[in-house]
Amino acid sequence: MGTILGGGCGLQSLACDERLKFGIIESAFSDFESVVHDYFKLFLGFDCPFITDYLIWRAGQAAGFDPEEVVPARCARQIHQPIFMVHGKRDNRIKWQYAKTNYDALASRDKTFITYPEATHFNIRKVGGEDYFRQVEHFLERQLN
Repeated sequence: MGTILGGGCGLQSLACDERLKFGIIESAFSDFESVVHDYFKLFLGFDCPFITDYLIWRAGQAAGFDPEEVVPARCARQIHQPIFMVHGKRDNRIKWQYAKTNYDALASRDKTFITYPEATHFNIRKVGGEDYFRQVEHFLERQLN
């Protein structure tokens, strides 16, 4: 199970490790660079691509990864395991369309995508309530039986 930035990591993990039998992904981004630009704009009110691109490159240098390789939507094409995805349509941090991009790219034939129109970045389980937990439970029952 991966949520938010961990959702992107979860998708990448599913793509390269077939020991993972299924995934539950909440509010995942589709590519690192886009979401960093979005966050820059969210917190500062504008995006300055030159600065943001430098910060993305610098983060990769500092942490030892290539930001251009952090693209869950590309990895989704290699995922054949069952996936349950959920996203809030009022999420102002990670656009729900990013999750839809991931979902559309999935190679899996056993996939579910649910959006909650009133859910934001931090309250998807609360807004989804009983419906959310019932759907997750149903997905888990199918995978574990």
